[in-house]
Amino acid sequence: MSGGIDSALVAVIAAEALGADKVWGVSLPSRYSSEGSLSDAAQLAKKLGIRYDVLPIGEPVVVVDKFWDACSRAKRPTRPRRISSRECAGCC
Repeated sequence: MSGGIDSALVAVIAAEALGADKVWGVSLPSRYSSEGSLSDAAQLAKKLGIRYDVLPIGEPVVVVDKFWDACSRAKRPTRPRRISSRECAGCC
């Protein structure tokens, strides 16, 4: 759960369709995550009565950032969340 509208909507639909006891919300914060987003996700999970855990992914994000820093800026995708194999080909 990111705290955004997409994950919030999915959490609400899942809790209603499956029952709160069968839904598990997971937040994967990194240095790019705001405190507000994390707070929003936690509050929604509590309100829905679903299980909610926070699994920080800060270290893996640093590794990916270092990889991209080693690559040519010309081939670096503008949105690292949406990396495709085509964008990685011949990068390093």
